Amino acid sequence: MKKKIVRSIIIAVALVAVVALWMGLYPDKDDPKNIQYVFWKWHLANINLDRAVSVMHHDPGSERMILGKSEKELTKRFGYLLTPEAAPRCFKLASRGAVTSGDKALFLRKSDYLIFFRDGVAVRVVELDEAEPC
Repeated sequence: MKKKIVRSIIIAVALVAVVALWMGLYPDKDDPKNIQYVFWKWHLANINLDRAVSVMHHDPGSERMILGKSEKELTKRFGYLLTPEAAPRCFKLASRGAVTSGDKALFLRKSDYLIFFRDGVAVRVVELDEAEPC
């Protein structure tokens, strides 16, 4: 019984030490290795979704969170998607030519991530260059 308690305490202390070390190594909230972002990515915590989308720009694996997902799944995960007409002016201008008639394309929140859908599933993500500051 005493060994179980000691073992549990050691495991708890080790977990706290790992989390503290992780937080110390990656304190920048815009770092994709920041513990809050990683936990959000793994569906273990909530963070501000605008911040999450901003951090995704620095995350080389961010497209995997989008591709293969339905519009409904992406809305559940990210809050909302915008049509090119409803997007901020700078992204609307930058998306001209990228979206052709017949394409279903939506912006991820108010970001420059333009998601193309085929048969209701995200098949391509384009990160637009801003034509002008938003």
